[in-house]
Amino acid sequence: FGEAYGAFGHTNPSNFYRFDHRVWLDKLHAEANRSKEQFVVHFKTTYREYPDLPIWVIAELMSFGSLSRMCKGMLKKDRKQISHQYGLQPHVLPTWLHHLTYVRNLCAHHSRLWDRLWAIKPHLPAGMIWQPPHLPGNNRLFCTLLILNYLMARCPTAVEYASEWRFRVEELLDQPPAVENSFLLMGLPDDWARHPIWI
Repeated sequence: FGEAYGAFGHTNPSNFYRFDHRVWLDKLHAEANRSKEQFVVHFKTTYREYPDLPIWVIAELMSFGSLSRMCKGMLKKDRKQISHQYGLQPHVLPTWLHHLTYVRNLCAHHSRLWDRLWAIKPHLPAGMIWQPPHLPGNNRLFCTLLILNYLMARCPTAVEYASEWRFRVEELLDQPPAVENSFLLMGLPDDWARHPIWI
C-alpha cells in the first residue's frame, strides 16, 4: 500500500472504496496515542504529521480488526495485488481476515470454539479441495484450521512455526472431546489429516 500511495496514502479516503475512512483513521490515531513504543515516541517528537504515522509504522500498531477493515476497504486493484501473493481471489481475503478477527476475539474472551457454528463465515476459494466432501462447510472449526495453515504456508517467516502449530493441533485432535460425533461438530471429515491443504 505504501509503495502504491506513499507513506501517508492511507490517510487519503480516495485510496479506498466504500469505506468509513474517518472512523478507521480515528482508531489508528487512538492506537498511536496509546502506544509507548520508542519508534512512535521518536516519530511524535521529530515529525509534524503525528498522530498520522507512515503506513509501515502504523502497521506495527494496527489491531487485527483495523487491518481487516483496511483490507475490506481497499480498491479492488490493491486487494487483487495482495490476494495474488496468497493465491486467492480478491473477494476472498477480506472475508478471511474478518472471520479470523472474529475467531481471535472469541479466543481472547476464552469462548468455546471446538463445536461452535461460526456467526461470521469466510468465503471459500474456487476449487474442489475447498468444497464437499473435502471440506464439509465453512461454518466449523476445520475450515478455520485450514485457512490458518494455508496462510502460514505462504508466509516465509511463518513456515517453521506452521509446522510446529500443525503438530500441536494434531495432538489435540488425537484426544477429541468425549462426546458423540465430536469430529462432526468440529467440521472434520473422516480423512481430515490427509486434506491437501493440511498436508
